Amino acid sequence: TQAPGRDSVMRPRIVKTPEEGKKHYVLAASDLFELDPTGKKEATRVGLSVNGFDAKRGRAFRIDSFQDDPEVQCLEFGMEQKVVERMKLPPTWKQLFDARLLVSDDGRWLVVCRGQKVGIASLSVIDWENKKVIKEVTLYAKATALSFSPDEKRILVGLHNRSVCEFDFEFLKK
Repeated sequence: TQAPGRDSVMRPRIVKTPEEGKKHYVLAASDLFELDPTGKKEATRVGLSVNGFDAKRGRAFRIDSFQDDPEVQCLEFGMEQKVVERMKLPPTWKQLFDARLLVSDDGRWLVVCRGQKVGIASLSVIDWENKKVIKEVTLYAKATALSFSPDEKRILVGLHNRSVCEFDFEFLKK
């Protein structure tokens, strides 16, 4: 399925394949789209300028790091971009670039991979329920991909230097 008004060479960052009969979503070029699994209709944009999403709960997340007080914003799906929750971030999160965000299946944990400066990125685990950054790990290469393992026990980070880092998610949550 091609996103409406988009160049066909655009590569989606995150594709969430749900259980049978559930909706399909893709995050491409920072916009969130609901896909028609039959391929008969164009994808429908359900979010703008987001970094990650939680399809189970119908919410998207945006990291706003270009204001005086950076924050994570939780938005309802839809073009209205209604912010339903916020979490203030430390000043070190100012002016980030190329942030990727995953939401755990239970919706409690956010995993963020973000660029800090050329060639350096960091992996952060956020306890969304308690609005707290739990752990930060420095990566000495630009991150290009972020994913949970199917059992959600590990986090995999693809790096620009073609290596993959694997992290124990349980360890990072402590």
